[in-house]
Amino acid sequence: AGACAAVVASAPWASLVLGRGQATRFWHGVLREEVFQTLSREHLVFEQAGPEVAVRSLSALRPVRISSGSDEESLSVAAPLQADEIRILRHGDVIVLNSNSANSLWLRFAWVEALALLQEPQTAKVGTARSTHAHDGAVAGGA
Repeated sequence: AGACAAVVASAPWASLVLGRGQATRFWHGVLREEVFQTLSREHLVFEQAGPEVAVRSLSALRPVRISSGSDEESLSVAAPLQADEIRILRHGDVIVLNSNSANSLWLRFAWVEALALLQEPQTAKVGTARSTHAHDGAVAGGA
């Protein structure tokens, strides 16, 4: 892990803002309209925090939650982040943008070792996005 941390720390990356005001065409293509409307214009931002990745909540009205899993119990106990609150992400964390049972939207963070990212970027997976609808089970999104 020490070698990976050194590689990541020496290669800073730009922040990534997610929200309906960012990449609108993409979100419209993968989300149902009612799910799209639950996003704030700027909902959250992924940031570099030294050798780690952090998420910062940007919405006071639609708080982000970080959960250790995607099961119902883990999601129900995940505390909302306050606006501008930062949380370091760990492998497997679930970033919940909308926890409405009819239209949930969450991403799973998968940490891929920095050396693997440099050697095989086409196979690196940063995370997944999933939108579900409780009535018909259809899924939009994915990685």
